[in-house]
Amino acid sequence: MKLLILLALTFLHAAHSQAAPTNSVIDLSIPAPQEPLTDSAVFDESVVFSPNFAINQNDPQLSDLFDSNGKSNLCFPTSLAETLIYLYGYHTPPLSSLLLSGLSTDQKSIDPNILVHQLSSICKTSPSNGTFGIDGLKCALSILSQSGYSAGKTTLISPFNQDSTLPIQTRPVTIGDIREAIKSGDPVLLEAAWFSFDPKTKQWTRANGHYISVFGYDYNNSWGENQIQLKIINPETNYGSSRQNALWDTVTLVRVSPQPGISYPSNRPFILTGSGFGGASKRGFLGMMLRVSPSTPSGLTQ
Repeated sequence: MKLLILLALTFLHAAHSQAAPTNSVIDLSIPAPQEPLTDSAVFDESVVFSPNFAINQNDPQLSDLFDSNGKSNLCFPTSLAETLIYLYGYHTPPLSSLLLSGLSTDQKSIDPNILVHQLSSICKTSPSNGTFGIDGLKCALSILSQSGYSAGKTTLISPFNQDSTLPIQTRPVTIGDIREAIKSGDPVLLEAAWFSFDPKTKQWTRANGHYISVFGYDYNNSWGENQIQLKIINPETNYGSSRQNALWDTVTLVRVSPQPGISYPSNRPFILTGSGFGGASKRGFLGMMLRVSPSTPSGLTQ
């Protein structure tokens, strides 16, 4: 009997896990959970301000934006939607002048799928190739500008992009960059490229890329620039519809320790490990960081 019950529970869990994710209309009146306390004996710093909602890039209602094989490459507009809704409804002070598609008439709820459609267009997201970092920056700046906000500290840190007319720092991302932005109350988006290791050639070869939003971290001073634990929302993860608790995964950003004779991705000094980023032959190497930190011109209502 116990075996039958166990098998039944396993079947139900598998069925739940494989169900197609759906994005519900987000009620902005539901408060986000309080920041969880962290054991000071373990971590010297802990900053978490994640909202209790998560948007999934694989919702069937977004399928008109998928590639010809039915694959979603909407990780950037989905992560940016998560960030903008946070800034609109949960940031202190809220950026309530943001012009976001999907807002209800009374502005008390938002349909995230409508917003993802808007951002996919503005960000020039390709169904097959996703979103390039510089297009993502331009997209965020466009939304802010159209809403009456200036760029503020909004910045793309990327060793792969350079444009003197845009707020770009052409260099690799550091752990200090992430800490400083989050401590200032600014959400960030990180780009990690998937690389597969070929044991014959001893090379890491790029497959594709992925964006996630970061809303917090745990950090010990002894880690220096070698490690940090991040609180992320992965747009490929189905977190479910419950809003009782904060929704995130904890992943660790670790500096690569090069081994002799192996060719590593250039300008990508960190790998992500943890939920959604495991595997020995395929790993996510950090490349870019987008900090979204607009400022409010005088006279504009928050």
